[in-house]
Amino acid sequence: HAPGAGATAAPRPTLTAKSTVSSVRAWHNFRIYGVGRHMRPGTRVTLQQKQGKWWVSLPASVYTARSGAYNMRVKLGWKGRNALRIVGGRAISPVVRVTVR
Repeated sequence: HAPGAGATAAPRPTLTAKSTVSSVRAWHNFRIYGVGRHMRPGTRVTLQQKQGKWWVSLPASVYTARSGAYNMRVKLGWKGRNALRIVGGRAISPVVRVTVR
């Protein structure tokens, strides 16, 4: 066994997130998509929305594909500028902002 083998920690899981729109009418469909890296295929990822100072999980989740990719259909009714993120597999995506009008 080579010196130092196994001493390196596994890479941290990461998630990306992008929206198909920057602005959408209330209750109209759009998609959030991205890729999970360094996590198992089939990892469940969930949409969260910032409500006040708390992140709240919404009833929208999908499983990552073998490639790590995911694609989630979303409808929002909370008008104004929404901060959204994806969580799963011990990773949190960067914030995506979508304005609901």
